[in-house]
Amino acid sequence: LYNCARCCPSRASILTGMYPHQAGIGHMVYDAGVGPEYQGYLRHDVPTIAELLKKTYATKNNDGTKEEVGGGYATYMVGKWHAGGEYPPDATHDWIQSTMGDETHPTPTQRGFDEFYGTLGGGGSYFQPPSLVRDDEVIREVMPEDFYYTDAINDEACRMIESKSKSDNEQPFFMYVAHT
Repeated sequence: LYNCARCCPSRASILTGMYPHQAGIGHMVYDAGVGPEYQGYLRHDVPTIAELLKKTYATKNNDGTKEEVGGGYATYMVGKWHAGGEYPPDATHDWIQSTMGDETHPTPTQRGFDEFYGTLGGGGSYFQPPSLVRDDEVIREVMPEDFYYTDAINDEACRMIESKSKSDNEQPFFMYVAHT
């Protein structure tokens, strides 16, 4: 893993296993206009760990028969995404809802995660976080007075694990928890 002394390039490396420039976030999450290395969001030709863990791969055995191996994971993400384009902290809920998921603002659910709860953009309030989303829906309601984002991240991670543990299948799962 690569620590790049800044949030989004480090997250790009963690999510892809690549240097941040190779992943498309060579500096921050705005398009610097100098090529795909600085486009400000994860490149579409660079898979995330979630995309790789979901895949199954066909392989040939020594006897020539084919078999599917690996992959098949359920994938969850909770917390700060900050790898899918710029989300200004003062953006309206309507702007976020209409922008997320477009070509330059990929969301976690578009990049291999089955479920997502968290913020799409960088910094903000721990009490009323901007760009707070569940899956692909902006959470528009005002948070209760006792809401604290770090606690919400932890609570949601626990909820996802509990939900997965109650399911009937034995599918393995991967969870990426990204505190701000």
